[in-house]
Amino acid sequence: MPLAHLLLWLIGAAAFAVLSFVIDILAAPSEPLDITDVFHLYRRVDTERLMELLDPLIDEAHRPVMSRAEFSRLQRKRLRMVKEYLERLRHDAVLFLHIACQEQWKPEGERTPEDMARFKELARASCDLNFYAVYALGRIRFWMRVRTQPWCPFPPPRLSRLRTARGLDLVACYSRYTEAVSDYGLVYGRDLQEVLLFLLDR
Repeated sequence: MPLAHLLLWLIGAAAFAVLSFVIDILAAPSEPLDITDVFHLYRRVDTERLMELLDPLIDEAHRPVMSRAEFSRLQRKRLRMVKEYLERLRHDAVLFLHIACQEQWKPEGERTPEDMARFKELARASCDLNFYAVYALGRIRFWMRVRTQPWCPFPPPRLSRLRTARGLDLVACYSRYTEAVSDYGLVYGRDLQEVLLFLLDR
């Protein structure tokens, strides 16, 4: 791939990532979302499997005993799985971001100051997780199309580097997000809180 084409691809990928994030934040759904929509729209993520895929020990175990071509194929396969999980995480984060915004627009008589604080924290936590996913997915697409190709002069990437993106840590972002979802569930009672946590843990 000529250098000029590569630079154009990188610029286009960055512009697409920014544009898609702005659209997710600003574009309101055709119908307002509320807590009942979560049970129909939420996409489950196997977080344990995701963290296994990002375990640095897997890279260290396979890289020395595989040829470059074999290791590149393995990394592309793992990247496809990580990409699927992160797309689901991003979808869920945007879902709760829209819900949190809808909750904040309720009349003052329908929400307490404590509820408002929970809505704002849910929006911030969802936004951070969405930011992380956007950056990480952009890196994954670049790695799949460039870094794992046989003509690339650089070695195949270590997937453990995806644990952080632009200063955002996946574990920290997801922990904050699940805590914010849990606190949000308390607005409607402990029964709903337990249901939401069960949904996230599955």
